[in-house]
Amino acid sequence: MKATEKTDTINNFLDYMTGSSRKENISRGVCIPAPIGCGGPAKEFSNERSRREYSIGGLCQKCQDSIFGGVVMDIREVVNQYWAIQADLKQWIKNELDPLLLECESSDDVSELKRQTGYQFGGDDSDYRLPSIVTVHFAIYSCRFIEKEEKERDPLGVDRIK
Repeated sequence: MKATEKTDTINNFLDYMTGSSRKENISRGVCIPAPIGCGGPAKEFSNERSRREYSIGGLCQKCQDSIFGGVVMDIREVVNQYWAIQADLKQWIKNELDPLLLECESSDDVSELKRQTGYQFGGDDSDYRLPSIVTVHFAIYSCRFIEKEEKERDPLGVDRIK
């Protein structure tokens, strides 16, 4: 197998970091040495992406699995998963969150619902861990009440004239 072309500067840097020649290792079919790789044979790969990754970085399949968690994903897969999650999240907002927000009678109710929802997303009182689309949704509902509550506290707008 042939190593991908890189500038001399990049090749020299990689050779320095690994303590061996990336190009020579790839042409001999061995993994880059420890501590980054294992120095073992690099002959079999689980798919074409892993084979390409070897020609780029010089890691055998075992080391790629160790570093990348066993999966070298195509960016399209990641993007598709992202959009699927967004679609599910929008559906959840429409079917479950909106009806609960419509029942809220004050900004305090919205804040409490946000806190409870944060727990469902694995957060705690200091970090709700809500997706931004959900946080924005809560902000929109809160704004409805904040303006109304300000008018109730100061019906003539005297405090705003200062």
